[in-house]
Amino acid sequence: MATAAVLTLPELLETIMRHLDMKTLLLSQRVDRQWKSVIKSSKVLREKLFLSIRPCTTGSHAVTLNPLLTRQRHNDENDYCPDEWLFALDPFTLPLHASARRMYISDQGGIMRVKYVTSKVGMMCTASGLVPYIQEGAPEEDRWLHSGRDIINLRMWEANYTGQTLDGFLAKVTESQRRRKLMFLGFEWTSSNWEACSRPYRAVNDSQ
Repeated sequence: MATAAVLTLPELLETIMRHLDMKTLLLSQRVDRQWKSVIKSSKVLREKLFLSIRPCTTGSHAVTLNPLLTRQRHNDENDYCPDEWLFALDPFTLPLHASARRMYISDQGGIMRVKYVTSKVGMMCTASGLVPYIQEGAPEEDRWLHSGRDIINLRMWEANYTGQTLDGFLAKVTESQRRRKLMFLGFEWTSSNWEACSRPYRAVNDSQ
């Protein structure tokens, strides 16, 4: 009875939740409406889940990546690259209501820069998987030139995405690809890698 009474008090419940690991805290939203409401209204818990950006008060420009969305990239010698990362899950197949879509990729709104993109020519990533990509205004005879089996590797150093949720990040990436009139939309999430940094490589429209 005493335990049940404690869990009905939002202030005490929040205090307990602060000690949970990130994944358990995220799943706690499914317990009931009260638990979900406590997490939603708590600045500390929202920051812990990367649902809010944490203000930088230390003067440090270090970027902490969301461990549920990202994983460290390792080079061929199995040494990790501290500023480079890959996605830890397929961002294109998440349900529309998934909390991960509203999460930020880093805790302080650091810049996520395209390091190396791998994709299939003539294809676009959707929640249903890879589908043929038809560029807007493309002549009918040019629409099916690519089978999707060709792989393209592309460096896009000038594209910077600052302080984005996962949904916002994906939208900016695909919009950047459309503006450059690339022959694909999206990317291979298992192999494309990104760089976390505190300042843009150079001032371009994508950094706005």
